[in-house]
Amino acid sequence: MKFQYNGSDAGLKKAAAFCNQLAGNPDFWSAIEQDGPFDHTDVSSAEIANNMRSSTLTADVRDWRPRFWKWLKYFKTTALVNPAQPTVIKYNTRFRRNSTAQKVNTLVHEYVHVVDFAADGHAHVDYTHHGQSSVGNERSAPYAIGTIAQKFYTDQHPGNS
Repeated sequence: MKFQYNGSDAGLKKAAAFCNQLAGNPDFWSAIEQDGPFDHTDVSSAEIANNMRSSTLTADVRDWRPRFWKWLKYFKTTALVNPAQPTVIKYNTRFRRNSTAQKVNTLVHEYVHVVDFAADGHAHVDYTHHGQSSVGNERSAPYAIGTIAQKFYTDQHPGNS
């Protein structure tokens, strides 16, 4: 799990740097393995953690502002990964005011999609969520693993989320 961000959002830079450090934390991977099973997948939490941990893909995090005709569709979308560009995480600039902890959550959530789309050797979606809302998806792998990452951040940065 690795992130690269060259934009101007200081919070997103901090989040990407934290996520890169988190990748080397065995407690993070254990927390994922112990958190399953996840909804909307038959893939075990241990296998998902292993796919993420062993991935050599670098997620290229980019600032993204949806064009007007897409703005309505993506109004509530914080970030996305397109299967046609599976290593690019587009972070919606509308959400720049999110806390660093929320950005950590988002980046790791999207990295689950990066691994699902690209790192497992086929484009078939194996562990995702239904729709673009957390409602009903809290126990899906992307949302649950993002939440775990956010907790690691807030535990290490109390009062500075």
